[in-house]
Amino acid sequence: MFFFELLQVALGVRDRLSASPSEVEWADIFQQSGRQTLIGIAFCGVERLPQEQRPPKELIYKWFSRSAWVERQNEKKNHICIEVQKWFGENGFPSCILKGQGLAQYYDQPLRRQSGDIDIWVKGGWQKVLKFVYSFGVKRKAVYHHVDFGRIDGVNIEVHFTPSWMYNPFKNYYLQKWFKSKEEQQFAHKPKIQTNKHKTDSNNTSTRVKLEHSNNHSI
Repeated sequence: MFFFELLQVALGVRDRLSASPSEVEWADIFQQSGRQTLIGIAFCGVERLPQEQRPPKELIYKWFSRSAWVERQNEKKNHICIEVQKWFGENGFPSCILKGQGLAQYYDQPLRRQSGDIDIWVKGGWQKVLKFVYSFGVKRKAVYHHVDFGRIDGVNIEVHFTPSWMYNPFKNYYLQKWFKSKEEQQFAHKPKIQTNKHKTDSNNTSTRVKLEHSNNHSI
């Protein structure tokens, strides 16, 4: 109960918990936020709680440390998103970022949202895109909607030919048709990601990343 109430506090739905959790209950809330990959979001709730309802100081310090780690990971991923999207564009493939790093921008504090790999939708058709990706030594087998591009600075990159798909062939036909109608709008987005700390400039070259599956190419 307290875990969901804390998320409501984080989202601004409520301003306090229904009661003050015990140390054991706070430890359980912290563990549950970790299992649900909501460490950073839940910590936003901790910050908004009145002083008398906050967890013990030692747990706050631990929570803050984990939340700061999430922010650093997202800052790194944001830079990689910019570099990868810029690189595909320079090679004639317009693109846009899907899911994780893109959806995080809808959060009050985007850097607090935990995400996994980076998914990038690349225009050009699966045959053309796959040929380009395989030219860099990628050996992974492609599936209907994407191919694993490899790891960049420890982050896995999935190159999508289409954002998603459906098992039902008739429904999938209309879904792909809808995606096609949105291509120009989506690929017009510039490779810039806003964060809750700073604006990331698409011309930033301080983070140069290297394809871990290749010794000959970097972006």
